[in-house]
Amino acid sequence: MLPELIERGVTIDFAFIDGMHTFDYTVIDLFFADKLLRKGGIICIHDMELPSKRKAFRYLLGHRKYSQLSGLEEQFRHRVGNALRHAVKQSRGRVGTC
Repeated sequence: MLPELIERGVTIDFAFIDGMHTFDYTVIDLFFADKLLRKGGIICIHDMELPSKRKAFRYLLGHRKYSQLSGLEEQFRHRVGNALRHAVKQSRGRVGTC
């Protein structure tokens, strides 16, 4: 679906990467997210404790102009999680971006 979104000219402000936990699949997800993301957008990678995810993240930092947001407050993470859950709940059965 991601290549099709790129073809349609869709752009996004936020991408949440939570797919397969292998390096190759994560890099593919990051590649397409990078193509869709507007300048100044945010990519969030789930399960960063896994070596494959950290390796893919290092690859992204080495080949694109991203910087790491570290030390996020628990309250911020909680608010983002709630916002994502709300967006998913509201969009069930519809296709689009939020």
